[in-house]
Amino acid sequence: MKSRIPHAIVAGLSICLTASSVMSQHDDAGQAEHDVHQITVTATRLEMPSDRVGSSITTITADDLERTRVRDVQDALRMAPGVAVARSGGPGQTSSVFVRGAPGGFTQVLVDGVKVNDPSGIGTAFDFGNFNVDNIERIEVLRGPQSTLYGSDAMAGVINIITRKGEGEPSSFVDVEAGSYETWKVTAGSSGDIDRFDYSVTLSHFDTGGIPATDQFDERDGYRNNTLSSRVGYQFTDEVSLSLITRYSDSDISFDAFDAFGMPTDEGRIEKEELFLRAETDLTLMDGFWSQKLGVGHARHRRDFLEQPGQPDDFFEGDVTTADWQHNLYWSEMHTFTLGADWERNKIETRTIDSEDMHTLGFFAQDHISVADRWFTTLGARLDDNNRFGSETTYRAASAYHLLETGTKFKASYGTGFKAPSLFEMFADDAFAAGNPDLDPQTSRGWDAGIEQAVIGEHLSVGATYFDIKYDDLIAWVPGPDMMSPGTFRNINSARSKGVETFIASRPAEFISARLDYTYLDNSDDADGSFEFRRPSDLFAARVDIMPMDRLSVTLHGQYVGSRTDFGDERLDAYTLVHLAASYEVSRALTVYGRVENLFDEDYVEVAGFRTPGIAGYAGVRATF
Repeated sequence: MKSRIPHAIVAGLSICLTASSVMSQHDDAGQAEHDVHQITVTATRLEMPSDRVGSSITTITADDLERTRVRDVQDALRMAPGVAVARSGGPGQTSSVFVRGAPGGFTQVLVDGVKVNDPSGIGTAFDFGNFNVDNIERIEVLRGPQSTLYGSDAMAGVINIITRKGEGEPSSFVDVEAGSYETWKVTAGSSGDIDRFDYSVTLSHFDTGGIPATDQFDERDGYRNNTLSSRVGYQFTDEVSLSLITRYSDSDISFDAFDAFGMPTDEGRIEKEELFLRAETDLTLMDGFWSQKLGVGHARHRRDFLEQPGQPDDFFEGDVTTADWQHNLYWSEMHTFTLGADWERNKIETRTIDSEDMHTLGFFAQDHISVADRWFTTLGARLDDNNRFGSETTYRAASAYHLLETGTKFKASYGTGFKAPSLFEMFADDAFAAGNPDLDPQTSRGWDAGIEQAVIGEHLSVGATYFDIKYDDLIAWVPGPDMMSPGTFRNINSARSKGVETFIASRPAEFISARLDYTYLDNSDDADGSFEFRRPSDLFAARVDIMPMDRLSVTLHGQYVGSRTDFGDERLDAYTLVHLAASYEVSRALTVYGRVENLFDEDYVEVAGFRTPGIAGYAGVRATF
């Protein structure tokens, strides 16, 4: 299918940039003055302004989510540079996120410090298909190898989803939305703080008739989701606080499956549950010189595959339990030392795999150095010991230098990463694969360097970053010796991702803003070319925000995704998607909003054999009291 939207739309959005302002969406791109001081925590595990970070990091804020009216985290991530998304069908279906061209399992996903990568998956990738934006304060996307601070799975980056903390006078809301494909959603919540107690809680129900997921059938595949997200805290003293975080979702997903004879059937159904829990205490000692953070967390994934004719019901259950203890020593204005230890246990159980687990103990150290309030450097190292494959050492260095006289920022980083073999890869036992317990960890090493320049103060900014990541000992599935034998997993591959992330942003007036990001990606591997599948070489993300009056907000945002290959060497054509969102504040207690997705009804494919939604409209109302 050819992209029916001309490339002129992307060019038109680009032209708008010369008459628009810097968006608040991205932290690593020389934005407007107030965005330069956006606080970020993921790059260093310290709260600090983003301009003091040498790593490439993007922050998608709650304001960005509200303006664009995206429903799911995966759609929010499409706006970040260096990030590509592929969903296998309509809402609720499996969604993969590729950071700088790496497979989904090479990016560690955190929810308020809880590691949520799924141990029951082949590559432990997190499925973003069921994660909505309810109760989210911001999403930080950190690119490049990050195992020094985060251990296994952070080979290409980290996505950290941070939920809202209750602040101010307690208030509540009800939000009702409805639209295309028999879709509706009801969300209710409350947040605030009372003396030393703070809370934020949201409960939502989403239901849609969906679209036909695959090309095999015309029957629509529906989707239902219930989500509870809560964060509560108590400040015992000025030096001691406790936070309790919970996120639970259950979903019912219709999908096109296969029967006992390998023939397609439209009767498949998945029941999915996800539970993420964390308790965290913060302690400050010695007049702020020494701070500690002690946390325990648990993530549980459960997928039940039901109603596949002639086949037994199947299930996959994965659990991750973690504990971490971090110490920050504010030694001087020049040095901040961070020392920490963490423990992680992964467990898997399926219909064919009895309970198997592995655990890892890690130690890390970091020094953040500040020189003359213009040169900031972070140096770190880590040692992990795993009961299955032994020890792994990683390290990282990142630096940012500000030439204040010209409004220029130079940045660079180098780091290493590793990824433990998944329990499924080690212990699979079915007709498709036999596990290999002798697998070695996969490793990565990568660097990036960039420059960001304020051309006309805060009215126009440009920047570019080059990146290069090499991967070794990659695990791949190898067919069995004959048709009757299952395949297995082996360390047989190496790969490389390199490319450039560029941006342009501007602000000539207070009521209009815009930004254009372009990512060029060059992926290659030494085996079957699968490292290139579904990753576009060319990726544009654009957004324009307009506030023609105080109470009215209009946002136009979209993507151009270049051609890609898929399994079987199938070529997927380039496409352009444009979305429109608007909201109007009728009063302080009532807001009405609407959005149009796929504004020009583009016919496109993200995954070979799977369909995508056409033009769709949604409208909603939010009451606050």
